[in-house]
Amino acid sequence: MKIDQLLKENGSVKTSTESISEKFLIDKNGKWFFEGSEIKRQPMIKLFSRFLKLEADQKYYIITPFEKVSVKVIDVPFIVKSMEVVGIGENQSITIITNVDHNVVVGKEYPIRFSINPGNNGVIPYVKVNDKLEAVFSRMQTLEIIDLCVNFKRSSRNTMGLWSDNFFVALEDNNF
Repeated sequence: MKIDQLLKENGSVKTSTESISEKFLIDKNGKWFFEGSEIKRQPMIKLFSRFLKLEADQKYYIITPFEKVSVKVIDVPFIVKSMEVVGIGENQSITIITNVDHNVVVGKEYPIRFSINPGNNGVIPYVKVNDKLEAVFSRMQTLEIIDLCVNFKRSSRNTMGLWSDNFFVALEDNNF
C-alpha cells in the first residue's frame, strides 16, 4: 500500500494547497507533516519513523519495500522526551527516550555530539539513536547534560566532557 493512500484511509491527511517539494516534513520540534497537514496520530508517526533513513546524499527518505519518499527535516528527525541518569562519574549511565520511543543508553554505540547554535552561540547536544539518525535534547535537558560534565585528565591534559556507559564524550572532540 502506498504511503499517501495509507494516510488518507486513516483520516490523517486534509487536502492542502500548500506547495512543498517533499510530501513529508519534520519540523524542529519533531512534528511530522504530510502534504502540509500535521500528522497527529502518534502510532502513524512511529510507523513511518521505523522506515526513515538518512542516505549518502545527506537527504532523508522513508523507504518501504514499495516506495522511497523524500522527507524534509528541519534539524534532526527526533526529539529527546526523557532522560534518566543513574550513577556518577565514570560509573554514570544516561538513558534517553525519544518522541518515537527509541530507548538508548548513551555511550560508544549511541554517542552524544555537541554543536554550536549560530543564533546565540549556545550548545546544542544531539544523540545518535540508530544508524545515522539523531535526536536533539531540549533546552532544559541541555542544561542537565552540561551539569553532568566533569573535568577529566586525558592524554596528559584536562578536558571537559561527560561519562555514560563507561564512555567519555569530550566537548572538544565535537569541533566547536
